[in-house]
Amino acid sequence: MSPVAASAHSGADAHLHDTDAALQADPCDVDALLRRGRALHKDERFDEALVAYQQAAGCAPGEPEVDLGLGVVHEAAGDPARAIPYLDRFIDREGAHAGALLVRARASEALGALDDAVRDLKAASALMPRPIPDHVLKLATLLARTGHPDEARSVLDAALDRLGPIKSLQRLRATLPEEAP
Repeated sequence: MSPVAASAHSGADAHLHDTDAALQADPCDVDALLRRGRALHKDERFDEALVAYQQAAGCAPGEPEVDLGLGVVHEAAGDPARAIPYLDRFIDREGAHAGALLVRARASEALGALDDAVRDLKAASALMPRPIPDHVLKLATLLARTGHPDEARSVLDAALDRLGPIKSLQRLRATLPEEAP
């Protein structure tokens, strides 16, 4: 293990030690289970993260943060089909949430549901105070792939106007056909 990986791993282990102590005192400490799930997810220990979130679900059925955690981890672990129902339930209960919408967009794209991914990317972008270039690039790319080059161009132009010249956005903009007269 590299020194950087060992350092990151020991940081996660230290955080897990704290949650273990809380869970020994109360095995249904939902906050500790959520912290544990987040730490394990960050450490890419997806199976263990899922166990923590599932334990939290058993202790607090219907807790929105549990659904969000399960959706995020399933998507990160490469199981988008299992991620979407949890993310749907979280968004249905909590309303529009940029992070959940972005994860659901990735899951939808992975499943080939490109129109759903576009819808979620648009909704997430509307919640952000400032465009994020990677999100703009993804949205414009999906719009172009789904037969909406005019809208892709519009999204890119609006982002470039707000953010200034960003090479990745400019490159994609240059590849899109100009609007027919």
